Amino acid sequence: LQDRGEYQCIVVSPAGNSTASTFVETREPVPEITSTRNETVARGNLAFLHCRTQTLHATIQWLKGSTVVSNTAKTRLFPNGTLMIYDVNMQDSGAYRCRVQTSGGRAEAVMYLRVIEPPNVFVSPQSLYFVRGQPFNVSCTVAGDPPPEPQWFFKGRRIVPQQHKYYITYKYDLIVQRPTDADAGVYECRASNAAGTQTASVTAHSATSPKIRVTRDRQMIGRGDRVVLECIIEHGTPKPKVTWFRGGREVLSHRYITVDEGQLTIQVLVHWFFH
Repeated sequence: LQDRGEYQCIVVSPAGNSTASTFVETREPVPEITSTRNETVARGNLAFLHCRTQTLHATIQWLKGSTVVSNTAKTRLFPNGTLMIYDVNMQDSGAYRCRVQTSGGRAEAVMYLRVIEPPNVFVSPQSLYFVRGQPFNVSCTVAGDPPPEPQWFFKGRRIVPQQHKYYITYKYDLIVQRPTDADAGVYECRASNAAGTQTASVTAHSATSPKIRVTRDRQMIGRGDRVVLECIIEHGTPKPKVTWFRGGREVLSHRYITVDEGQLTIQVLVHWFFH
């Protein structure tokens, strides 16, 4: 810019002198953006978008859509043209336009920020009991961006589908065929993408048949007495539910009878009990 002004050309010769002049007008060059790069960031992290220029005395501005990005609790602008975004979420994804302005003109470049979502994994049920020899299945539902593909693990080892043992459906449900006691344990559904890995687990228990006994198989009672009958569970998983019956009908708690777990208490013997 300092070269702006009038320049004169003077010619001196024995035949005479001559002078010509010209005026040089200068202006700022059109700015140039020298470096742009799209960014991919996991949700919750910091994102940096860089707008590089070697043009001096340039004003740099960022826009998302038609909205000018300014310094806020969410965004920060640096003098070198870098835009920082705190705690990015899915709404921060999209195109960002960098605008470089000087008195000589304006240059623009578009950069894209992609926010990716770590996997979310849901299993159902979270706990189950299976009967030996009878197949059971567990489901795994995943979400995330980019979409993760789940894998099943049992006791830390990846499950590979086998014709007579494991089957995995197109919805990633796991079916365990002909289970034995050795199939009891923790099954993990593990999903991964560029943003991270998450695991959810299912605990499978082997069910056993219940065994019960009563404390007395016969009792002598009189009218007006109080009697307690007990049904003791010796084993069984899951914990068996005890139900009392009399004459083929279930005995329920009411004014004179209390049913509590395996204990049946008859508070007062009324006339109907002896029929």
